[in-house]
Amino acid sequence: MKSCTSLPNDLEGFSFSTEQGLTFTVVKGQYFHQKDIATQHNRYLSGLREGLIVSVSFYGQPVSLITVNEGVVRLIEINMNGKIVLGSLEISRVLKLTQTRLPVALLLF
Repeated sequence: MKSCTSLPNDLEGFSFSTEQGLTFTVVKGQYFHQKDIATQHNRYLSGLREGLIVSVSFYGQPVSLITVNEGVVRLIEINMNGKIVLGSLEISRVLKLTQTRLPVALLLF
């Protein structure tokens, strides 16, 4: 495993491990360039380095994001221990990120 210092905009197929030891593979994600992120979230997210996963609240629902070069990738579908996890709420819950807004470091698996 190695730390994530530079990540591409397309993370599909990439496998990660969190600081807590949770491993997952990105099945589907959606890239958002920094200029396309809402101002309230952009102020927070632009201060974070690449290679972090964080959950932000969007219309009251947690959305899991991975910070990448000049933006973020929203997690839409992941594979965790052979089980497909769909949707922002469920992904945030299984990765134990639900609305904490605290970034968690990722390791490339």
